[in-house]
Amino acid sequence: MCIVVLGDYHKNKNYIDIVNIGWTRVESKDHKVLYKNRILSDMFKGVGFKVKLLEYFDKNKNFQFNYWDKKHGIVHISKRSDKRNKKKPLSYTSIILDPYKE
Repeated sequence: MCIVVLGDYHKNKNYIDIVNIGWTRVESKDHKVLYKNRILSDMFKGVGFKVKLLEYFDKNKNFQFNYWDKKHGIVHISKRSDKRNKKKPLSYTSIILDPYKE
């Protein structure tokens, strides 16, 4: 299973403003929440999952990346797949996590 959500530790304040809740822009009109990777991870851990964070900005706004194989699925708003990142690296990313049970 792979979970992909918008995160609120992104280093670019403009990105946060664009995707934030309540904006009327096309990009964000259906957004209901921005997650913190720790809170999202804890939600899954609380119901018995282990969690591997694959892509996210940490609380110090540093980008963290753990390789995953695209053959398991492509995440379009991610470091490797979003074409907008070619011009401005890490402009469009998500929190990507893999909750799993052993």
